[in-house]
Amino acid sequence: MTDQITIATYNVKDYRRAGETDHHRWEQVEHVIRDVGPHILMVQEIPGGTWRDAADGLAQLAAATGMRGDLDDGRWAAVPGGHDRLGLGILWKPGINPVPASWLAVSGTPLWHALAVVTLDIGGHRLVAASYHAPPAAGRDRRPAEAEFIVDALTGHSRGQRHEIWLGGDFNNPAVCADPRGASDHAGRSDGPQPTPGREHPPDDTDRRPGRILETAGFLDTAIPENGGRLQATTGHWPSDRNGHRRIDRILLRPGPAPVGVLEDHGVHDNRTARAASDHLLYAVRYRPPAWASR
Repeated sequence: MTDQITIATYNVKDYRRAGETDHHRWEQVEHVIRDVGPHILMVQEIPGGTWRDAADGLAQLAAATGMRGDLDDGRWAAVPGGHDRLGLGILWKPGINPVPASWLAVSGTPLWHALAVVTLDIGGHRLVAASYHAPPAAGRDRRPAEAEFIVDALTGHSRGQRHEIWLGGDFNNPAVCADPRGASDHAGRSDGPQPTPGREHPPDDTDRRPGRILETAGFLDTAIPENGGRLQATTGHWPSDRNGHRRIDRILLRPGPAPVGVLEDHGVHDNRTARAASDHLLYAVRYRPPAWASR
């Protein structure tokens, strides 16, 4: 097992969804994942009409990328969606093991889409991985309530444990959290518009309330650089995307009681294949757990 963990989140845009027939684009999605080679992948927009649809879609993605998503009880770490029949799930590399009885799945009400949570054992280091898909603009009024629900679900799920929580997903909102070093994503903390890469948004496009709720609960944005650095958009490249460049795909970290490990690198996987594969770009964090940091 490597001493560095790559954790990624990726909205794969209707991957193998019923009625979709663009097999070449599905192969491009699979190529992007193999190219990055994450140890843990939180994925959104797999088939989500039924539990079986979601499991089958995740199993196909796992087979095509050399990953796993099968739980100890034979189920898959996949959840069907609420609105729009968009499912989500979690994949991990062989050699990583789901902790028995650690699976949590929420589909639909009280969420717009879904939430998937599992505790994973990586060479003796345990962490909680969660995949989430937040409401789009049509459900923006639900975002703060969903943030409260996510906090309660994840902290309740991890109560009594010392594991850090990694929440990856499509947040559909350029919201803000602090980073593990205490820096802020832009200086402002108002509810006004937040500048994002390549575009400034109208006031109703950015809702800071969910970010403040998550931040108050201890969730930190892994993408925020310590000094200057880069903030990269994950959307805006797709021909039909009218929202411009936005950084809405995030991985948030809620450290456990132990010291935070080393966030060694982060970035968006952006090339020609990635831009043709999905309307979202894969975002990844490379992390060395605290117990491994001295290796």
